[in-house]
Amino acid sequence: SNPFPASAKGRHLNTTRWRGWTNLNTHAESERDARESQLLHMSRSHESEEQGQLCVLAGDLNLRVGEEKDLQREGWRDAWSSPPAVDDWTWCRGSSTARYDRVFLHDAGDGESAECAQIQRLTGVWPDLSDHVPLHAVLRRRANVQVVPAAAASPSAP
Repeated sequence: SNPFPASAKGRHLNTTRWRGWTNLNTHAESERDARESQLLHMSRSHESEEQGQLCVLAGDLNLRVGEEKDLQREGWRDAWSSPPAVDDWTWCRGSSTARYDRVFLHDAGDGESAECAQIQRLTGVWPDLSDHVPLHAVLRRRANVQVVPAAAASPSAP
């Protein structure tokens, strides 16, 4: 657990490494300037990982629309990117909703990628525990394999 340098609320970036996966979890600041600094720090977190580590950044990132650009510039992908569902919000207060809780993926440098096989909102535990709807994401590792045409694979091929 590493504290963000200028967090007014004592926020941390919690990191777990296990079997080729690096999982980063946080609750980012609500205040825009502090959150921007934290997002910039998180966007570069993959750089310190060993070759072959797939990275997952998940949590209450408090992201507003357009604030994911630093993450995307560094190669992070939103796990919930293909077409957003009608009910893609993860936070609700009164009639206001937003998608503050996110899961981002970053590929390993060795040609393996992370993909989201399934993501769903767990509405059964909301709103009893929080104003946020929990997310359940199933991720998998996939090798990026190049297919060689049969003719090129033949020993007699030029």
